[in-house]
Amino acid sequence: MEYELLYLIGESNKPKLDKITEELQKIITGEGGKLLESKIIKERKMSYKIENEIRGIYIAQRFNVVEKDSENHNPDTATNIAKKLNLNPDILRLIIVNAKELPELKSEEEEKKIIKPVTAKKKTEIKIEKAKKEEVPKEDKKETDEDIDKKLEEILKI
Repeated sequence: MEYELLYLIGESNKPKLDKITEELQKIITGEGGKLLESKIIKERKMSYKIENEIRGIYIAQRFNVVEKDSENHNPDTATNIAKKLNLNPDILRLIIVNAKELPELKSEEEEKKIIKPVTAKKKTEIKIEKAKKEEVPKEDKKETDEDIDKKLEEILKI
């Protein structure tokens, strides 16, 4: 079964990031899990202070656990992993969810490559559609020009 782990580390612990990641990997593999390659790391400002930290490092990673049909699977594996990770004082927050219905983990660069061209295309299409709607037929344009000329003649008394 595939799970996704999202955990938060305070910015002051950035130098310890490799050590914290190694400890996390040991806990997951110790419980019979296998870490997957996809991993996302983002640094950003937190919504509120947590243990005097204003900025944090958000890390998302997926891991597999042996299926229920196997003899080695413990149904509470994810719960056990979460309990052990909660004991680590360097991890401010964490959540483990079943990744069955979640989209793939993609870095910001990968998402921008997919999203940017589509949004740019949509914007130009919308502008073209608006321009077509606002376009005045040529006959109406001539009438408006004539109306303007008449009004100018009346104002200037020509």
